[in-house]
Amino acid sequence: MEKENRLLTIDEAAEILAVTPRAVYEWIRNGKLQGVKVGVLWRITPEDLEAFIERGKVYKKKEEMSKG
Repeated sequence: MEKENRLLTIDEAAEILAVTPRAVYEWIRNGKLQGVKVGVLWRITPEDLEAFIERGKVYKKKEEMSKG
């Protein structure tokens, strides 16, 4: 099956992340989130958004989890 090459808009990415579009623009500007410029508009690949989410995850150590 072919992989879908859909690009997300800033608004779509912001909705997925539950943040403002301004936050998404800032993350792109600061290099925290990869974006693709298409003319004057920014787009984000689903893979780049997923990588951004993964980088932001924080995992507790097993000892901390057992303490409650």
